[in-house]
Amino acid sequence: MGTEDDMAYDYEFREQWDYELSELVSHGDCQKVRAFFDRAFWKGWKEPPTWDHLYIALQSENKPMLKLLVTWGAQATDEDMARLRTQMQSKDKYPHYLKLLRQAGLPLSAAALKEIPVAEIESPAPETLIPQEWKRVLRAFQQNGAASAFIGGEALCDLFNERGTRRKVDIFLQSVLRQDSVKENRRFLRAVFNASGFEVTEQMVKSFPDTAAPEAFPPPKDGKLPFHEGDYRHGITEIWTVIAGPQKTQYNIIFADRGDLGSSLQTPEQFTQHMLYDFDFGLNQIAYDGKQIITTPFYNADVLYQQIILKNLSDTSREHLLNLVKKYPDWKLCAESKKLLKPPPPPSHWYADLHGNIG
Repeated sequence: MGTEDDMAYDYEFREQWDYELSELVSHGDCQKVRAFFDRAFWKGWKEPPTWDHLYIALQSENKPMLKLLVTWGAQATDEDMARLRTQMQSKDKYPHYLKLLRQAGLPLSAAALKEIPVAEIESPAPETLIPQEWKRVLRAFQQNGAASAFIGGEALCDLFNERGTRRKVDIFLQSVLRQDSVKENRRFLRAVFNASGFEVTEQMVKSFPDTAAPEAFPPPKDGKLPFHEGDYRHGITEIWTVIAGPQKTQYNIIFADRGDLGSSLQTPEQFTQHMLYDFDFGLNQIAYDGKQIITTPFYNADVLYQQIILKNLSDTSREHLLNLVKKYPDWKLCAESKKLLKPPPPPSHWYADLHGNIG
């Protein structure tokens, strides 16, 4: 048991430590707070930040600082959360603060999570943040006969969740794919990009097995829309890759033929909704149709709870998930997503023996 002098020293030390950290947090300088943490760590100081430091950062809605403090070990008791609620003069502010704490990684009780309504999700950034080049290309599609064309998936998801601007943009449009559609679609894409005014960067591709030649519109990849057991929705796709514009953006043009919906084409709104609900991860279920941002409840939930939920398994889902995990390393995975990340099991011995791979 320490002496009275030791206790007095500890009290003075903690008071000075708390004052210095509070000052740094209030100025919002993450670099100086990190330097303070490094100094404390190497000197063997065990004190983590307290709720008081979190509250300082919360009042200024300093997201990087909140995340830093939570990572460092700051926590909140039930009493702290109750006091926060009583301190809020505005009813709307408390759910907003809860959302900021949740996004910073602070564990919240089930009762606190229920106080964050879906309406409190930050809607995607205004469409003014979408690069003008993307808008111009999309407009060229819509003005040249593809009224249903929309931008969807990871490019928008990364843009609105501050994961950097992608140079790969997926554009979806509905089409009835026939045997001669490759020739028709190549002609269509030439017209669209000519109308956009953007130069198409030629890509070196093998047009034929023995010929390497520059080709602005290389042949498409075949694909399949996810099959949904129970409602029999399925279809086929033709995927073209075009690199164009001053940023050399890679546009993946997906011609979708939803054979389950009959020969008649849907309205643009119906097509966008159906396609979005087919995307494999909730986090990717976001679109821009030239006028507004459209999301599904699954996208909203994934952003709210910082999670990556597999909704529709497809042949490319594992590749998509590997990309998402790199960009969203701190987001939670559902059980199915975790299972998808595991490498496929090796062949069993009887299978290997049958094919002569194991002696």
